[in-house]
Amino acid sequence: MKTRFLSFCCTPKGVLTLGIVALATFFVLRNYSDQMAGWLPYLIFLLCPLMHLFMHRSHGRHGGDSGKDSS
Repeated sequence: MKTRFLSFCCTPKGVLTLGIVALATFFVLRNYSDQMAGWLPYLIFLLCPLMHLFMHRSHGRHGGDSGKDSS
């Protein structure tokens, strides 16, 4: 998936899309920063389950065949 995203970013359409997203993010943060500051603790709290969902997606599969008998 990383290669698809990186290949999209290198195209003119991808650069334009990223530029528009960056510009929109800048204006939203600049104009609504005082309202967003009040919501920041709640957003951080709601971010925790999402981080656990994506960061622990492969949890339990690392270690290969550790449960099998070696002999």
